[in-house]
Amino acid sequence: MNISIDLIDPNPHRDLINYPPSREAIDEKKALIEKTHLWPTVVARHHPTKKARFQLIFGHTRLAAAKELGMKEINLSIDDVDEDDMVIMLADENRDSDLPARTNESVSVIRLYLKEIFDNCNSFEELPAKIKEALINVNAYDTKSKSLLEKKDSNSLSNKQLADLHVKFGNIKARGIGAPVIYTFLNANKTKETWSQTKISEALAFFYASEGKRNSKTNETIEEPYIDIKAAEKFSSNEQAIAFRQAVKTYKIPIKDQKKVADKIISERKSPKDGSANEVKKAVKNIAIAKEKSKALTIQDKRKIQEDHEVKELKEQITSTSKLFINTASAIDLLARKLKELNPSVFSGLEVLEFNNNCDSLIDSLIRLSPYLKFNLIREEKTNEEE
Repeated sequence: MNISIDLIDPNPHRDLINYPPSREAIDEKKALIEKTHLWPTVVARHHPTKKARFQLIFGHTRLAAAKELGMKEINLSIDDVDEDDMVIMLADENRDSDLPARTNESVSVIRLYLKEIFDNCNSFEELPAKIKEALINVNAYDTKSKSLLEKKDSNSLSNKQLADLHVKFGNIKARGIGAPVIYTFLNANKTKETWSQTKISEALAFFYASEGKRNSKTNETIEEPYIDIKAAEKFSSNEQAIAFRQAVKTYKIPIKDQKKVADKIISERKSPKDGSANEVKKAVKNIAIAKEKSKALTIQDKRKIQEDHEVKELKEQITSTSKLFINTASAIDLLARKLKELNPSVFSGLEVLEFNNNCDSLIDSLIRLSPYLKFNLIREEKTNEEE
């Protein structure tokens, strides 16, 4: 049915802030529509709270392309689905994509959706049926607990059994939503696997690496974040992105530099798809080595600047001291002439004592200075007879 674009809202679980439709993808859809005059299928549901409005399940890139082409209406396939299916169908649209951004977005949507549900439930019994089923099928509970849960009748369980399940449920909440729970939820009631647990685990690894780890009791940081997800998502395949994540940790590339590093690696290729995981790791390693060499040169440059500065200060000090010596020598010559003209006995008392002390200090200073000059001064003490 044809629906006015103005009446269509995005999927409430679609993260359009962190994962907006790419410019390249929108342009591709626009070119396809203009060339074929065909409108690719877009699936929506009736808005659950707003009358006469609709929510996209998937097809946000196509909707953005239609808006830019100036289309007023588009053909929608309407499918009334519940909230669980809204996130599952959104994720399934990206299941065959090898683009890191699309994989990470899908896993992020499911993770946040399940986390919100878990946070709002205080016991296993309060969980929605589909999530209960997912937990029953996953290795979150032991065999004995599973058999109890599969009865789907909590009234038949003893207080001890209910308490045991409550403790296990609390443990799952404390550990967070892991790959097994997401995998089982995504693949529930399907005849074949749509999402592999490995693919989900690798996507989660990106989130853990970007969030860091904290002690659940003290909230102290156990492990600092070490990856910029957006830098890794610049690569054209999950394999390359994973290799990049591993390499920046190994070679300690700061988060603030990772986008530049990713851009450099990609720009040096003939095609964005070129390059194996090992080549990405090697490229990161080479950049890290080059940076260390540059850093070493920078340290040497700083040392040279410091040495030059010290030499300049020394030259200025020598010039200043030299001027003082000239003035001091003139003053001493003048004093010597005066003493020769006058009776030396006039020059006596406290003045002589102070003058002697000051002369001693001057001579000591010259002795300390003389090893750096062309002459050496040595103090020879007078004997009593000479005195």
